[in-house]
Amino acid sequence: MRRHLAVAVLLLSLAACSPPPLMCPAIAAPDGLAIDVPPGQFSRAEVTACWSGHCTRRQVEFQNATTAGPTTCTATACAASATPTGGRYGFVEIPGLPAEPVDVELAFDGGRPQRTTVHPSAPKASRCGEPGVQVRLVVGPDGTVR
Repeated sequence: MRRHLAVAVLLLSLAACSPPPLMCPAIAAPDGLAIDVPPGQFSRAEVTACWSGHCTRRQVEFQNATTAGPTTCTATACAASATPTGGRYGFVEIPGLPAEPVDVELAFDGGRPQRTTVHPSAPKASRCGEPGVQVRLVVGPDGTVR
C-alpha cells in the first residue's frame, strides 16, 4: 500500500509541473535593407527609402562577403571556414520599414541614383516576438539593382 501511495504522489507531482519557461535567443532581426554588390564594384552607397509620404536616408557601409569553405568532420564535430567571395554586402537599419511596397533610391560612390520598388517582408512570427521587416537588394555586374 505504501508503494502505491508513493507512486500516486509522484504521478500527481509530475502532473502539477508546468513546462519550462520558453527561452528566446538574445538576438533581434531589425527592420532594414540588405545590399549585395559584386566583386570589384562600389565602395559606398547612399540609400533613400520612401513609403506613405515618409522617407529615410542612410549611408551604407559595405563589408567583405564570405561563404562557407570546405567542410571537415571528425567523429564528434564538423567545421567549415569562411572563404572570401570578393563581393561586398551592407545592411542599413530602417526602423518602421513596412511590409508593403517601398520606393528605394540607391546612389553608389556618389553616382547617378537608381530607383526601384521593393516589397519588404517579415519572416513568420515566432514565439519569441515579432521579427523585423527586411528586404535584400542584389546589384548585378552591370550595376542594375534587383
